[in-house]
Amino acid sequence: MTSSFPILSEDLAGHSARTATLAVEISVELGFGSEQQRTVWMAAHLHDVGKVKIPDSILNLPRSLTGSEETQVRKHPELGFLILDGLVAPEIAKAVLSHHERVDGLGYPFGLAGERIPRMARIIAVADAVDAIVSDRVYQEAQPMAVAFYELTTHAGTQFDSLVVDAALRVLAHDLVAVA
Repeated sequence: MTSSFPILSEDLAGHSARTATLAVEISVELGFGSEQQRTVWMAAHLHDVGKVKIPDSILNLPRSLTGSEETQVRKHPELGFLILDGLVAPEIAKAVLSHHERVDGLGYPFGLAGERIPRMARIIAVADAVDAIVSDRVYQEAQPMAVAFYELTTHAGTQFDSLVVDAALRVLAHDLVAVA
């Protein structure tokens, strides 16, 4: 089913669902309780809701973004927060706001580092990255899971929280064994 609403597009809905599934699996691996898992699931499903305010003409470009286009896309966490603030639990809105922050402080929108980034956002960042790597995108073909493993391990402690990466690698390795 395809919709004229970008947040309901098949690609974005599928991405959000896959990201939420992996984020919950990571949260289980990290020992989150069932209520925390539900909160992670909701935040991961909503992490890109701010993209409804980004023109489709930019979101669907089959090429690298220009500087001004990237600036617009980088606003989606803040736009998502503005949409969700007061509608969902504060920790969900804050996770949406922070899911592109990096543990080394080089992320956006605020350059938060380490523990200043909500743990839920650090989980969503890893799950989001994995799905972006292993799924077909308008601008990039799906890469093998080995590429996701490489990217996670290479950027653990800089882009991604090392503990979250370790949990994600255990989950993904288990899932690969279960499929084989």
